[in-house]
Amino acid sequence: MNRTRERGFALIAVLVALAILLTLAVPFLLGSTLAETSSQERVDRLQTEWAAASVRDLLLARAARGAPGVDLTPLADAVDEFPGQVDLQKPFDALRAEGRHLLGGEVYDLERRLDLNTVGPLALANLLGTTTRVSGLHAADADRLTVERADRLPPQGFVLVDRELIGYGRIEGNVLRDLRRGLLAEAGLEVAHEVHDGSLVLDYRVLLAVQWPFDRPGLERRKRLPYSSVRELARLAELGFGAFTAEELDRLELHCATGAIPEHGTLFGKPERVFNAEIPAGSRVLQVRSAKFLGGGSVVRVRSLDGRSQEYALVWSTEQPDAPLGDVALPNRWHVNLLFPLAQEFPADETVVEPLVPVPVNANTALPEVLTALVANLRPARQVRFQRDGDTVKPTAFQPPLSDAEARTFVDQIVALR
Repeated sequence: MNRTRERGFALIAVLVALAILLTLAVPFLLGSTLAETSSQERVDRLQTEWAAASVRDLLLARAARGAPGVDLTPLADAVDEFPGQVDLQKPFDALRAEGRHLLGGEVYDLERRLDLNTVGPLALANLLGTTTRVSGLHAADADRLTVERADRLPPQGFVLVDRELIGYGRIEGNVLRDLRRGLLAEAGLEVAHEVHDGSLVLDYRVLLAVQWPFDRPGLERRKRLPYSSVRELARLAELGFGAFTAEELDRLELHCATGAIPEHGTLFGKPERVFNAEIPAGSRVLQVRSAKFLGGGSVVRVRSLDGRSQEYALVWSTEQPDAPLGDVALPNRWHVNLLFPLAQEFPADETVVEPLVPVPVNANTALPEVLTALVANLRPARQVRFQRDGDTVKPTAFQPPLSDAEARTFVDQIVALR
């Protein structure tokens, strides 16, 4: 009897011990599984970091072959000098883990895109597809504006035509209606005036985009703060003249870049001495000897030689006038017409105007859309031909600008050659 009781107690003790062991085994197994998972995750993370660093170094090493001391063609960069993918050697095939791991990367030339900090308004408008021209002659009091392609413009907004800012409320066909003429005339733009057939119609947003680095609130054209990101264009909505849509911002981000200006490159070009007899605040025309690098759409800096005054401005056009601005007789005389008048006075004969040097676009690597944006709506070099009209002889008009189709044909030829 006692022996049976002892055996019963022993059995109960064994069952209790087994229960305790089973209870301890569950957290032990869970802990072991979690430790293994954590260790594997750490290993995977380190492998990913090392692989990513290796791919980055490999891409940078290949791109560094374009350095002037190494590159066999230092004067030209082609697409093959910027690897678009990573080609691993055979001994490193295991890194791909039979297709389970994706190792890749891309290096592209910043000069394949438009530099947002130095691009002109016409190229931006071409890139967005918002360029068009006036169709027919319109009087100063016209309440509608007919253009060639109104579908390219926003449903409502603002356009600049021959330095006159025009607001429109709606579009019917190719007609802009509910016009507000001569806006910002008090700030220096033109009052409502006659608009001629073929005049360029510019979306005012692109002009604001070019001027934003120096004409945003708080800068007053005295300082210049370049764009740090293409997405900064969304801040143009603060000015009250419309904003870029999400789709337009995506397109601009795809084809534009910031930070392409070389660290040790020249920011401003050759300064031209201003020969106005006087340059009071409100001056809009600057007389120089050469306007070779001061064309319409370029950003310039006007500064006094003593360094006390400087102001940034956008050039609207250049021309060779018949009469000088003062008594200085120049063998070659040009007038630089600014979009907005100067806000401060500058000393006569002690002032220079210098252009912002645009970052070049690499014709060997740029996308066709970028090249098309650069050449569309440009006029070929002027060829002056004289034709007789009765007893008078007059020069022929300017050649027509390049249409979108002509620009694309020209770009296709460039792409084929490269």
